Amino acid sequence: SLANYTFGSLVKIGEYAFSGTAITSFSFYNIKSIGYGAFHNCSELGSVTLKNIAEIPAYAFYNTPKLVSVSFGNLTTIGDYAFAYCSKLTGFTYNKTAVEIGERAFYNCSLINPLVYVKPSSIGREAFYGSKQSVSSEFELSDLKIVKNGAFDGVLCDTLILENVEEIYDVPENAKVLIGTDVKAGDIDKGTTSTIYSPAGSVVSNYCLANGVNYVEFNAEVNYFAVTGNASAVENIEFR
Repeated sequence: SLANYTFGSLVKIGEYAFSGTAITSFSFYNIKSIGYGAFHNCSELGSVTLKNIAEIPAYAFYNTPKLVSVSFGNLTTIGDYAFAYCSKLTGFTYNKTAVEIGERAFYNCSLINPLVYVKPSSIGREAFYGSKQSVSSEFELSDLKIVKNGAFDGVLCDTLILENVEEIYDVPENAKVLIGTDVKAGDIDKGTTSTIYSPAGSVVSNYCLANGVNYVEFNAEVNYFAVTGNASAVENIEFR
């Protein structure tokens, strides 16, 4: 039976290659790609090192209940359900490149405050739903361009700063949400309990005013401290 394996010359892992096996740990130094569901349902897998892959495909580590830590290099994509039901995952490291996060990528995953670990360029539906939240937090997601419907379901957040978002279809509940750009598309839930801060005359401000969404006209120099409590951060956000 499979146990601990380290591969030096292997460069590709196919779909479902180790699915359902009892392997406990893997270190892949030359792997360039892994296939759909490659490690899904690995009941004993505890740690994985994959330093040279850019994409984690859908269902790659789905339902690996003993997976504690993973280590990657320069990621660009975390696929749908990639870490869903990883009930013991507490360590997630990579080089903090901007990454697309798929639908339910961390669904019911035990990673605490997952937005601390990733640098998203887009967030899919219910990407973090059911993940553990230790405390409410402030997140400045400068690389985030696309926020899909339900992206923040289950995310505990006091303040969310979106400097460059282009499409937004969801915001966390009970939060202060700063939207700096004039978005190309979006549809925020009219019943949201959050307050939206955005410059006057923007697509977002017009939408909020027309649909009864809590809205405050935002001017970076005047209002930033009032929203975030951090006066020094005023220089770090540009509103266009």
